[in-house]
Amino acid sequence: MSESLRLLIIKPSHYDDEGYVIQWWRNLIPTQTLAVLNGLLHDAAERQVLGPVAIEVRLIDESANVLGLQREVRWLQGARSSAVLLAGVQTNQYPRAVDLGRAFIAQGIAAIMGGFHVSGVLAMTPQWEAGLAEAREAGITLYAGEFEEGVDTLLEDIWNGTLPALYNLLDRLPDLEQAAPPRLDPDTLRHTLLRRAGIDLGRGCPYLCSFCTIINVQGRRPRQRTAEVAVDYVRQGARYGVRDFFISDDNFARNQNWEAILDALIQLREVEGLVFTLSIQVDLQATNIPYFVEKAVRAGCARVFLGIESLRDDNLLEMHKKQNRRFALRDVVVSWKRAGVLVHAFYIIGLPHDTPERLRDDVRELQERVPIDLINFFIYTPLPGSADHRRMLDAGVAMDADFNRYDAEHVVSDPACMSRSELQALYWELWGLYYTPEHILRLLKRALVHSLSSKQLMRGIQGSYAAVHIDHTHPLQSGLLRRKVRTSRRPGLPIVPLWRFVPARLWEVLGRQVATLRFVWRTQRLYRQALREVLGGGYHEGFLDEPVALGESAERKE
Repeated sequence: MSESLRLLIIKPSHYDDEGYVIQWWRNLIPTQTLAVLNGLLHDAAERQVLGPVAIEVRLIDESANVLGLQREVRWLQGARSSAVLLAGVQTNQYPRAVDLGRAFIAQGIAAIMGGFHVSGVLAMTPQWEAGLAEAREAGITLYAGEFEEGVDTLLEDIWNGTLPALYNLLDRLPDLEQAAPPRLDPDTLRHTLLRRAGIDLGRGCPYLCSFCTIINVQGRRPRQRTAEVAVDYVRQGARYGVRDFFISDDNFARNQNWEAILDALIQLREVEGLVFTLSIQVDLQATNIPYFVEKAVRAGCARVFLGIESLRDDNLLEMHKKQNRRFALRDVVVSWKRAGVLVHAFYIIGLPHDTPERLRDDVRELQERVPIDLINFFIYTPLPGSADHRRMLDAGVAMDADFNRYDAEHVVSDPACMSRSELQALYWELWGLYYTPEHILRLLKRALVHSLSSKQLMRGIQGSYAAVHIDHTHPLQSGLLRRKVRTSRRPGLPIVPLWRFVPARLWEVLGRQVATLRFVWRTQRLYRQALREVLGGGYHEGFLDEPVALGESAERKE
């Protein structure tokens, strides 16, 4: 046994409707949580917070890795002291995280859980114990708050075997400019589609959206890393073949170092010749910031994510999202399109004033008058840690007890203007209503005419279709080639016999591949048609002309 501390860091996945762990051969969106913890733990080792003790770290993103429990237990037991850190646990991942914690504790390994679910419950729920009862009963140590503030103490407690039941550091928001920078892990990158990497450059948001957990966990005062951290991270990624970086800030436009960061990345691209692209999330006001769009594009921004949330003023007012001005939405999107950036919109359904008819009208309005490229629908979900969840708890509103369903794909509370079953069916319907063959053709022609990346657009359309219509999951939780391990099933559900599981699984995989190939073939036909029409000179869409006020048709109907 070596005189070392071994730490297994797991970013848990969650269960599908059949109880199987959702895993992929390659995941789509990289988690930045593992890079943040990797950097902090390596920094702690270099500072020798435990003296001459070696600190060994192993990272697992369960969405793209099948966990070998006994293999990991043997590795952990080979050191004098060890622990499992269940990191970045979101509400829908909480049941899986608890099951993993139980499994390791049964083998004599300490387990610690942190992330938005733990922090959100403690921040906003008066009787917080109920929201974390399973973890407490299992003997899992709970960690609320950001890891920077407690890493040294946690390591000392693990080493000395003195872990408490709870760390509550919610009132200690770290200065990110002084914190140890994130550190990429090459093993994790190998399991990410297209070698993408997430980067954490800022936390917190100044707005008051009632459905948001970030403002109650990370605070309303934005904090940020330095431009030097961004440059070092991109260079680090380049050594591992990463050419696509997703800035995970909830709102990069409110990062006070945005200009210094973009200027430094422009220097990397234009002077040093490093080739990479960026994806960013910003609010609709970002286009009003002088030089923001221009510098983002020069720094490599190829995709922007906009939280449109709703086209309806009554819904926006109800969510306290006053910063979204519906009348200006078209102008905002056009500004990004003029700059050659693909626009990816987020849209919430099941809000207090939503009806099936209004939502169908909204989709048509987005198709006809707002030149977004890709859209992601989310079912309204009162997440623990949000003001909405607190309000509904106080009012005694019924919400599902199974946190595994809090994934924005399942209805977990009663909508105001329709039934649960109506909203659930509508969620799947709206994807098909937006991505019709006619609209896909329009999107492809628009991309070709205005020099957007038709390759990225095609990849996004095909990925969305495969996730929703074939894998029955959200595109932001999907990946390439679903893995389904027979024995990795939610406790309480039977393990299907091998003789029955294998044929069913083979048939499922075959059906998926056939359906995927059919859709790819159809979209390729649409792409060739778009090329013919554009090259023939007979296509024109004046969305870059003088903007038309959004919402005219919907307002007339009402």
